[in-house]
Order: sequence, then structure tokens, then C-alpha cells
Amino acid sequence: MKRIGILFLVLLFATSCQNPFKAPFNEKQDIKHWILKAEKEIAKDNWKESKDIARELSDGWVSIRKRVSLNASSDEMTQMDIAIEQFKVYVNQEDKTVALAEIERLKQLWQTIASL
Repeated sequence: MKRIGILFLVLLFATSCQNPFKAPFNEKQDIKHWILKAEKEIAKDNWKESKDIARELSDGWVSIRKRVSLNASSDEMTQMDIAIEQFKVYVNQEDKTVALAEIERLKQLWQTIASL
């Protein structure tokens, strides 16, 4: 009976922890951070910083993509790849409206991927 209680506690602890496949190992891999930071800079029309952030977001995604793919569908992974590339194009064109719309798409995609 004691072993069952310990096993239950271990399982409860494991399920309450953040998914290790989605957790960033460093700031570079913090996708949510880069998305929110990009949104702020684009809203302020700070295009130089936005371009840097778009590169950081892309690099961060590349560094975490393989690990995240273990728990996400290939369709979600492909959609995220496309959304990041489109976002970079919109930022380089300095198209505020479309860039902000793509930020919303990135937020939704990341929320879906990170919640699995």
C-alpha cells in the first residue's frame, strides 16, 4: 500500500511539471518570449529591433524544433515553420499590419504545440 502511495505521488508530481520537451534550455529557445518581444517592438514601429528579434525567433525555433517535434504533429511543425518564415518576410518589408497578424498566428501555434 505504501508503494502505491509513493507511485501516486511521483506520477502526480510528473504530470504537474512543465513538459520537458517544450521547456527552453536557455533564453534563445524561449519561443514565447521572442514572440511577445517582437509584438512589442512592431507595435512601436521599431523595425531594426524587430528584424533582430525575427532572426532570434527563427534561430531559437531551429534549436528547439527537433525536441518539440517528439510531441507535436508534423502538420503543426510545418505550420510553425511557415509562420516564422512569413513573419520574417513581413518584418523585413516593415508591414506592421500583416506582421502583427502573423504574430497572433505564431502565438496560437505555439500555444497549441506547447500544450501537448
